[in-house]
Amino acid sequence: MRRVLALFLCIILTAGISACGDEKEAVKEYTYEIAMITPSEEESVNDGADIENTWEGIRKFAEENGKTYKYYEPADESEEAGIEAVAQASDSGAAVVLGWGSETGRIFEKASERFPDLTLILVNGEGKTGVSDVRCDSAAAGYLAGYAAVTEGYEEIGFLGESRSDLDFGLGFTQGCNAAAVEWGHVVSLRFICGEKNSSAEQAGQTASQWYEEGTELIAVAGRGIKQPVETAAEKSGGKVICRSAGKTDEIVIAATTENCALAAEFMLKEYYAGSAEEHIELGVSDKAVALKWRKEQFSLFVEEDYQKVLERFADDEIKLLSSEEADSPDSLISEGNLYRIILRKD
Repeated sequence: MRRVLALFLCIILTAGISACGDEKEAVKEYTYEIAMITPSEEESVNDGADIENTWEGIRKFAEENGKTYKYYEPADESEEAGIEAVAQASDSGAAVVLGWGSETGRIFEKASERFPDLTLILVNGEGKTGVSDVRCDSAAAGYLAGYAAVTEGYEEIGFLGESRSDLDFGLGFTQGCNAAAVEWGHVVSLRFICGEKNSSAEQAGQTASQWYEEGTELIAVAGRGIKQPVETAAEKSGGKVICRSAGKTDEIVIAATTENCALAAEFMLKEYYAGSAEEHIELGVSDKAVALKWRKEQFSLFVEEDYQKVLERFADDEIKLLSSEEADSPDSLISEGNLYRIILRKD
C-alpha cells in the first residue's frame, strides 16, 4: 500500500513539475517585447498604405534583431478600446509600443498616464505628453506633388484635406505648385479647403464634384476618409487626382506621395534600443522618408529628370518650406511672400 501511495505521489509531483514547465513555456511563448496598436480592426495592418507600412518596419527590425513582436487591434475606434489594446500589449510583456496617426496619438497620451513604464512611439502623428513621435515631412511630400502637377501643365487645381493634420501637406503642395509655376511661366488657379468644411466623405465628394464641373482639372487629396469620394467624383467628370500616401496609382490617381512609415518606425526602434531616442523626429526627402510615384504614361512634361532635379535641391537645402507652424493657409503664404504665380479662388 505504501509503495502504491509513494508511486501515486511521485506521479503527481512529476505531473506538477511538467505542468509548471508547460506554464513557463506558455508564458515565454506569449511574451511580445515590441507591440503595435492599430487604429481598429477595420483599419489594420493590411490597409495597403501607412498602417501596413508601419507594421512592416516593425517586423523588419524585430526579425533582424531577434525581438518578439505582435500587433493589437482595438475592437473599435473609441478611446476606451484603444487603451484596452495598450493594456493587452503591456500584459503580454511589451516594453515599447508603436502606433500610427493622430487618432492613436490621443489614445497614447491617455495611456501614458496609466502605463508610465511603457515607451510609446507615434508614427506620423503629433506626440503629446509622455509620447515620442517620428514624422515624415508631409510638407515636402506635398511640394513634390504640387511641383509635378504644374510642371505637367495643370493650371486649374484644387486641394482637399480632411483634417488639420493634412494642412502641412496642403501648404507644401501649394508651394510646390508655385515653384513650378515660376520656373515654367504658368499661372495657377488654386482652390483650397482643409479641415471642418471637408470633415465628412459626403462633403468632400460634393465639393470635388462641384470643382470638377466648374473646370478644375486636378485635385490633390489628403485624408483617408475622403480619398474615395474624391476619386469617384473625378471618375464621373474625367478629372484627375493626386493622393497623399495612396497605396497605388491608376487612371484616376495619376500620382501619389509616399511617406516611408516603415523607415520611420525602424529608425525609432533603433534609437530606442541604442538608448538615444529623441522625443520628436522629422525625416525628410534626403532621408528617403518621402517620395513621389507617378504613372509615367499619364505624364509627358514632368519626367524623371525633373524629379531628380527637385530631389537634388532638397539635398542641397535649397528649398525652404513654410509649415503650419508659420502659416495657417495659402493666404498666409501670400502675406509671407511665398506665392508669386498662384491665384486663390474663394468658394
